Amino acid sequence: MALLRRCLLLLLLSSPVLAAAEPRSLTLAFMITSGAQRSAWLDIVDSFRAANPDIHVTNLVYAQEDYKQRFDTLLQQRQVDLAFWFAGHKLTQLIANGTVQPLGTLLTGEQWAQVEPAVLRALRQSGQYWALPVSYYPWGLLYRRSIFAALGLREPENWPQFLLTMRQLQYGGMVPIAVGGKSGWPAAAWFDYLNMRLHGALFHRQLLAGRVDCRDARLEVTLQAWQQLLGAGMLLPESPQLDWQAVLPYLYHGRVGMVLTGSFVLAHIPRAIRQDLGFFPFPDMGTRVPRGEDAPLDVLVWPTRSQHALEARRFASFLFSRPDLLARYGDSAYQLAPLRHGPAPKDAIMRQGKAWLRKAERLSSFFDRDAIPLLREQALPAFRQFLTPPHDRQQLQRSLCQALAGPQTDATPLPASRQQAKP
Repeated sequence: MALLRRCLLLLLLSSPVLAAAEPRSLTLAFMITSGAQRSAWLDIVDSFRAANPDIHVTNLVYAQEDYKQRFDTLLQQRQVDLAFWFAGHKLTQLIANGTVQPLGTLLTGEQWAQVEPAVLRALRQSGQYWALPVSYYPWGLLYRRSIFAALGLREPENWPQFLLTMRQLQYGGMVPIAVGGKSGWPAAAWFDYLNMRLHGALFHRQLLAGRVDCRDARLEVTLQAWQQLLGAGMLLPESPQLDWQAVLPYLYHGRVGMVLTGSFVLAHIPRAIRQDLGFFPFPDMGTRVPRGEDAPLDVLVWPTRSQHALEARRFASFLFSRPDLLARYGDSAYQLAPLRHGPAPKDAIMRQGKAWLRKAERLSSFFDRDAIPLLREQALPAFRQFLTPPHDRQQLQRSLCQALAGPQTDATPLPASRQQAKP
C-alpha cells in the first residue's frame, strides 16, 4: 500500500493539469526618465496583471543611463521577453545582429492597422514589423504667443514667411532663434529639418545610413541654407555654450523669439509660461518632396532569446486594446500615443503636434537615433562648432565626409530615392 500511495503521489505531481496551473511568466524591461512616466508605465503593467492573473509579470525598470548600459546583457541572458528601445538605426543594429525578432505573429493585421500610418512605416523593414510602438513626440518651433501678438506676427507656414518673421523679431529687439548647442544634438534638429525640407525624408535617411556620397550636391545645398541663417545674425551668440535646458529662460524672458525643440521640454517649463507658448512645425521650403518630420519613437522589442511567446502576444494585444492607457502614458511625458484612435492628448500643444505628424509621409527618429555611430560621433561636435562664427561650411562638410567615408554603413534595404526638386 505504501508503494501504491507513493506511485499515486508521483503521478499527481506530474499531471498536466497541475502543470497547466503553474503561473505563466512574462518579463518586461523598461527605461524610466521621470516619476510621472514611471507611474504611467506601472499603470499599464498593473492593469495587464489584473486582466491576466494567470501570468506572473516581472517588471524591471531602470533609470536612463543605467538601462542603456544593461540593455545588451538583459537581451543576451534570456532575462527579458519585451524590452524598451528606440526606433531608427539603433533598432536596425539589433535586427542586423539577430538580437530581436519580427513581431508579425504577436499581432493580427487588424491590430497593426490601428497604428498611425507614418509610425507603422518607421517600424517596417524587409517587409516585417520589428517593434511595438509605445510613444513618439513632435519637434517644432516653440514661441511665446504674447510676444508674437505684440509684434503682429503669425505662425509662418513657408520659408519666405519664416525669414520675414525672423527679421521682424530682430526689429523688435530680439534674437530670432536660439539652440542649446553645448552637447551638439539639439543643433542636429536644424540639419534634420533643412535636409528633409529641401531634399525629402528618404534622402535624409539614406544620408544618415551612410549611403550617400558626402560630395553630393544636395548636402552642400543644405549646409549653405544653414550657413545663410547663421551668417545673418539669426542665432543667439551664447548658443554653443548652452545646453537644451539653459536656453529656455532666454525664451521666457523675451531675449529670443523661437527655439526649435522637442515637446519633452514642456515638462521643464513653468506652468504660467507654458500657457503662453505656441508651437508650429518647421516651415515648408517650397520643394516638391514628401513631407518628413522629426518624431523620435520609443518601442518595445521582442528579443530572439525570449522564451514566452504566448505571454508576449497577450501583452501586445492588451496594449493595443487599451488606447486610454497609452494616451495616459503619452500625457505623462508630453509624448503621443501611436494609435489612430483613442483619447486626444490633454495638452493643446501636443494636439497640434499630433495633427501635423499625421500629415507626414515619413518620420525621422532624429539625427542621433537614425545616424550610423561614426557619423553621430563626428557630426555632433561639428554641428556645435558650426554654430560659432565664422560658421565654416567647408569644415563641417569635411567632418561629415570623414564619417561617411568610414566602413560603417546601414545595409538595410531602402526604396530607391526619387529625383528631388531643388529650391
